[in-house]
Amino acid sequence: MADPKQYAKNGICRFENFPERLNNPTEINMGTTIRESFHIQWYMGLKRVPDQEGDHFRVYIRSVCAKDKARISIYVLINFLKRFGKRRSRGKHTIEANVKVFTRKRIKISDVLDNPYEWLKDGALEIEYGVHLEAFHSENGIWNFNFRDKPFNRRDFSVRVIMRSGTDYERELYCNNALLQFHSQFLSSKFSVDDPIFSNRVLPLNSDFNIDYTEIALQIAHGVLFDCCKIVEIAEKLKLRNVSRYCERRMIECEDERSFCYIEYSDDMFWELAIEYDLNHLLAHMLKQNDWMKRIRYRDIELMSRNSMMLIIAKFMEDSV
Repeated sequence: MADPKQYAKNGICRFENFPERLNNPTEINMGTTIRESFHIQWYMGLKRVPDQEGDHFRVYIRSVCAKDKARISIYVLINFLKRFGKRRSRGKHTIEANVKVFTRKRIKISDVLDNPYEWLKDGALEIEYGVHLEAFHSENGIWNFNFRDKPFNRRDFSVRVIMRSGTDYERELYCNNALLQFHSQFLSSKFSVDDPIFSNRVLPLNSDFNIDYTEIALQIAHGVLFDCCKIVEIAEKLKLRNVSRYCERRMIECEDERSFCYIEYSDDMFWELAIEYDLNHLLAHMLKQNDWMKRIRYRDIELMSRNSMMLIIAKFMEDSV
């Protein structure tokens, strides 16, 4: 998109006293983007490019992140503001989080100095910018989508999920509309064009939905990998069965490996989730351990689905033979 205001981070940087700024390069702080524990500081600067036919300069945006192995996927727009129009450079970049992204276009320094009325405003070179963080990952190598900012180039395909916690705090997430409808019949019905309430693609969720876990469930629906079984409850409420199955598979793997990264998750929690949310693969896996038959409670029986009950009966008959 050509309008910087449609990017999550946008503004104008003024480089005073051009071209002295090229001889004594200093960067302009563009602010910070914070997503969970992922912090990125943004800077803009100018770099002289020597050339026998006359030196040029390029503009760059530098990102700084405390996580050395972090990578980011960003959209960048740079507009060289002129009195008569603009000169534009834009593109998408998937890069390490601590590098410079340069404009493709180079500007001849003499062009600016010979035409200050056209290029400079009160002696300053003005650069308009737009930056959109699409995705990021840190040391674990797992990409996370940035749902917190409205996707500037996919408005027709996005759905806005508004989550409220109590009365004072809410978080807006922007997700892929078509993907969520594919994964969930519940969401597909909510965003039907025939539904006058939800046709504007806004889904309000009340305080029953844990804000952080809901965002993780949506990340998983978009293909991101997480190790968190607490997501099952949210996934079931949103009818995201593929997300539930992913969590179920991870719990089975953790049962085998005994290496689940969250130590607060116990076998008892896995058992309760399997019963309550009809995770039959996990239930069958756990029933291979005979001690679980002795630990079935009346409350478990009340919560069981027909499929779960059939698995329990089959196991009981097998042990009786």
